[in-house]
Amino acid sequence: MTRLNQACCYQTVKNEPMTPKERAKRSSVWVGVTTVTAAICLLAAGLSAPGSVQFFVASTATAIVYFLVFFIVPTKPPVSEYGHYRDLGIGLLAGLALLGVFIAGALLIYQLPALTHPVQGLLENARGGALLPSLLVTAVNGVAEELHFRRTIPSTITGSPWKKIVISLVTYMAVSSMLGVPLLVLAALVVGAVAHWLVHRGYGLLAPIVMHLTWSLGMALLLPVILQ
Repeated sequence: MTRLNQACCYQTVKNEPMTPKERAKRSSVWVGVTTVTAAICLLAAGLSAPGSVQFFVASTATAIVYFLVFFIVPTKPPVSEYGHYRDLGIGLLAGLALLGVFIAGALLIYQLPALTHPVQGLLENARGGALLPSLLVTAVNGVAEELHFRRTIPSTITGSPWKKIVISLVTYMAVSSMLGVPLLVLAALVVGAVAHWLVHRGYGLLAPIVMHLTWSLGMALLLPVILQ
């Protein structure tokens, strides 16, 4: 009878819900593992031949990893203070502004092969009849990145909003560097900073997602023409 009571007590303890601290720790582990996994997927994409099946599989796997952890880890979504239509508008304007800045920058660095050559290699993925798959992968990864770096990661970090922004931004730059394109690290800094600013100003997640899509799809379509 004593052993039976001990077994029942043990089972009761095992079934007790986790404390908030334990849940936060588990979420942090999930986010850490998936972020490293996504970085490995991007590294594989960067090492793949331009336009190859391996590139698109690795890039798609990166987005899948981000989406999985987004649905697994409980997070508190940023609240929009202005409504969806205004979020959509400000995101579009921010994306167009970034697109203009980056296009102007591309014209300035056009004569620097050390910087433009890695970009040319990345743009090769959109050539040879692979434009539509490239745009689709770019769009899906853009949404996934915003969910991961503007919601999932900040939600698992304790401390001030600025601490969350800095850690998320540095992580975003580090993961982006796995593709082997130096200018993408700079792009991650600028795009990530603007995205965090939009969230911090109360525009929710829609504005940074629209901003990211406007910028990334615009760059994918216009940059090959400019660097031709």
